[in-house]
Amino acid sequence: MSEHAWKLTQDQKILVGRAIVEAIDKNEPLPSSPAEGKAWLLAKGLEFVDGPNGVPTGVQFNQSDKNTIMYIAVPPRTAIKAALADVRNSGQYDIPITYRLIASNNPGLTELDQFYFRVGDYTMAHCT
Repeated sequence: MSEHAWKLTQDQKILVGRAIVEAIDKNEPLPSSPAEGKAWLLAKGLEFVDGPNGVPTGVQFNQSDKNTIMYIAVPPRTAIKAALADVRNSGQYDIPITYRLIASNNPGLTELDQFYFRVGDYTMAHCT
């Protein structure tokens, strides 16, 4: 959302996705605590979870079941406030290109609307 948020590249997201799918396919348990989650990803060779500035101290895995309607993951409060302040102060939102392309389908969106869209998409992308 801004330089305050932890960001992954597309390749890193693919690596995380592959690690999760392979674990599930092999009936391996997913980590049950944030510390275990980070250690698990590091053990899989996903060293990007152990970098500088803004990197989480842990990675929480929450797997829903078929009876769970939705699990909502909200971005960190500090990241939302920092990005909101950036948009309000500059009138610009440094939205990633994938979101910019989606937003371009609605030319009436303000920079703040695009920020709201990204937070909503991030949050709702974590549903089951």
